[in-house]
Amino acid sequence: MLDPGALEDICLKTNDCPANSIQDEITGNIDFYPNPTNNIISLESKEDSQLNIYSIEGKLLQSTSLNKGKSNINLSLYGKGNFILETTSTSGRKTAIATVK
Repeated sequence: MLDPGALEDICLKTNDCPANSIQDEITGNIDFYPNPTNNIISLESKEDSQLNIYSIEGKLLQSTSLNKGKSNINLSLYGKGNFILETTSTSGRKTAIATVK
């Protein structure tokens, strides 16, 4: 279950975030784009990290390790809606909201 205190730094509305990214350099080491998305989120990481994807209710849907470089995550299994992306690396932990339309 997602720690409710971890939600302090997320973009709650799409217009609170830059147009082409969930949040520019969420941790300073990982970029996510596009947002909203049609199913695929692209990630670019400057270091190895862990990605957890949660439903908006806080239920863990997917957990995966990310290697340094580019990765794609398919959110189509979870349908339309908002999802919480949480990354953890040696630089710390950050969260963001991804919208699947």
